[in-house]
Amino acid sequence: MPLLPSPPFSSLCSKAERAFHDYIVNHQVAVPKANCFTGHDSDEKVANRVEIAATGGPEEPIRSGNYKIRVEISVVSSADESVDDGSVATDVVSPPPEELHARNTATVFDILTSPICKDWLNRVVPEFYVFDFRAVDLQHGIEGRNYRDTIVLEVYCCAARIIPQFPLGGVDVESPPEL
Repeated sequence: MPLLPSPPFSSLCSKAERAFHDYIVNHQVAVPKANCFTGHDSDEKVANRVEIAATGGPEEPIRSGNYKIRVEISVVSSADESVDDGSVATDVVSPPPEELHARNTATVFDILTSPICKDWLNRVVPEFYVFDFRAVDLQHGIEGRNYRDTIVLEVYCCAARIIPQFPLGGVDVESPPEL
């Protein structure tokens, strides 16, 4: 069965990319932080980056508007030692490339396993709701002079806005005044 390339479906994939992008960018703790890009063909090919790409999948159940899409989150780092050209005076010694890549990859894993992840994804992009997601594949490899770790997620979602009953973080909601 071919993937559905219709505009509403591709819109759902771009919403998923934007939601994961926002979540990862706002929760990165590794220093230096990796650049974050969405889409399969980003022209930016800088080292230490996170690439997020979503592709279509089946509608389940049929005619429900709920889809299982595939989201690939790749952590890419240069295997080359950084060259200090003397233009920036720092006392901080950067870690070896393999250690920096491992740190960036671990940060993305930790971010995705956070208990607030699904709530954040559901609030950041209008008309996008994630019912659940799970990791279905992990890949590790070397491409030329770059390390690449890819986390493949199966995301069960829809293009509808569902307002959660309770606010994120357990903040008390003020009740409306009585008339």
